[in-house]
Amino acid sequence: MSEVLDDILDGPRETLLVFNKIDLLPDRTLLQPLLRHHPEALVTSATSGEGLETLRRALCRHLEARTVLVELRLWREAGRILSFCYREGRVVRQDHDEAGRLVLQVQFPAGAFEKLLSVHGEDCEVLSSPAGSPHA
Repeated sequence: MSEVLDDILDGPRETLLVFNKIDLLPDRTLLQPLLRHHPEALVTSATSGEGLETLRRALCRHLEARTVLVELRLWREAGRILSFCYREGRVVRQDHDEAGRLVLQVQFPAGAFEKLLSVHGEDCEVLSSPAGSPHA
């Protein structure tokens, strides 16, 4: 299965291993060999809800580590840039500055932020970006 996804997604991806349906195990000690072999794995039961909060927190950490929060002021092509931001990211805040120009706070996957800059970089100003970014 992993090889098929690697082919479809153009290379290997990070994975989170989850053992679900643990409520169906007749004996929880059966989990011990699996967890020794896969100590990073999570165990859940969608039926009982066991482990789901841990899974949710792990997914949130995973996604937050792969996104950047930026603030942009749009100079030109506001419609195209705004469309890009809503399509490729999550617009957290949309406002106007004192001159009436659109100011956005957007959470992007890192690659989408770089794409925005390469396509629309001359039409917007990066007001803030993550530390270590060449645009900070």
